[in-house]
Amino acid sequence: MTRYALALALMLLAAVTAQAQDYVYDDLAASPAVDSLQAVARRNAAVAGSWHYAGPAVELAGRNVVSSLGKPIVKGKVKRSLKKIYRKLHLSGKQAALRLDAQGNYALWVRGMGDVARGRYVYSPAQGLLTLYWHRLPVTCHVKAGKRLGLTIETDHMLKLLQLASSIVHNRHLADLAALARNYDHVNLGVELKR
Repeated sequence: MTRYALALALMLLAAVTAQAQDYVYDDLAASPAVDSLQAVARRNAAVAGSWHYAGPAVELAGRNVVSSLGKPIVKGKVKRSLKKIYRKLHLSGKQAALRLDAQGNYALWVRGMGDVARGRYVYSPAQGLLTLYWHRLPVTCHVKAGKRLGLTIETDHMLKLLQLASSIVHNRHLADLAALARNYDHVNLGVELKR
């Protein structure tokens, strides 16, 4: 079980690293340094708070009519697979929290470990993006804000790694996730959080 968790963690790290190369760090238009504190607080009001794990989040964009028709079924299957993987990683409601304040600071809290990551974030509601900066490394998530907060990352690079890993490890859940790369142009996977 721990080797699967380690393999998944390494793949996520590789995906985030590859994703970080796609984004430019000096996004001055949305930088809190340029905006007034009041403007930042107004913009961040929709996401500010303490958020806990509620379940997996999946967003799909297909290439053709067939993939569009099967999207709800595939989405449900992927959510179930992610839920099993997250459960193996001990990700549950009150075990971890993402705390976002209105001034653009965040902390990732894990029970028994305290704050494991801190930094700044930039929320761009018009683009539906939330970028967490950790040691100047941007991790950009697609965000759906409301009563729940859906955070997903583009997984094109990660799915290619999952295809390789599933062929080596022969894990059904990894194989289900890897199959998405063949049928959908854009796959975003992540978590849904609740206050």
